Amino acid sequence: MTKTDYFKTKYEILIQLNYRLNAVVSCNHSLD
Repeated sequence: MTKTDYFKTKYEILIQLNYRLNAVVSCNHSLD
């Protein structure tokens, strides 16, 4: 695994986590 592959994977994981966080926040707001 090269360094770029490593950072690319980390970046993609971060995006997925961020997307999930936003989804959870949106759900919480719609419940209000």
